[in-house]
Amino acid sequence: MLDLIPTHFTALLPHAARLALLGFGAAWVALLVHELGHAIGASATGVRLWGIRLGTGPVVYEGPIGSLHLRLAWLPLGGTIQLLDADAHEIGYRDVYQRVWRFTWVPGAWRAPLISAAGPLTSLAVAAIFTAAYVLLAPAGHPGAMLRWSALANLAGWLNLIPLGPSDGLHVLRHLAAFRAPA
Repeated sequence: MLDLIPTHFTALLPHAARLALLGFGAAWVALLVHELGHAIGASATGVRLWGIRLGTGPVVYEGPIGSLHLRLAWLPLGGTIQLLDADAHEIGYRDVYQRVWRFTWVPGAWRAPLISAAGPLTSLAVAAIFTAAYVLLAPAGHPGAMLRWSALANLAGWLNLIPLGPSDGLHVLRHLAAFRAPA
């Protein structure tokens, strides 16, 4: 039966599996960096977190990690930080439900667009760091595949600034649209 499979195909299978694993690992690095960027942005502006959701699909872990609630799913597609209700209300969020919310500009609301932009901006910064590390290390014979994949995955974080769908860019746009200059 194995004689029917071309030898060049069987030689590619391990390489394809390695590429898939590298891509999967790089996507997790990118998602984690992105959501940590939001979390750091919230913390830096004095907004407390209730939890973090990472990934989609079957849930691998759901429960406390320190004072945070973590929901970790299998596939590295999508994530959110969840603010404490009182802090979310304080910075202008209203009627917060999953993927449905209103935003009102209130004193202190300036923090919301910063938190929304912090994830993609962190992704871009990390992409620059991974790219620089690859440029510096690859010529010296160091393995650069994970660095290269992570740079690309984090660079894709800028796409999240495009105001389409449930993106950070749409959140920033909605925050700024609610802005009312003091009279």
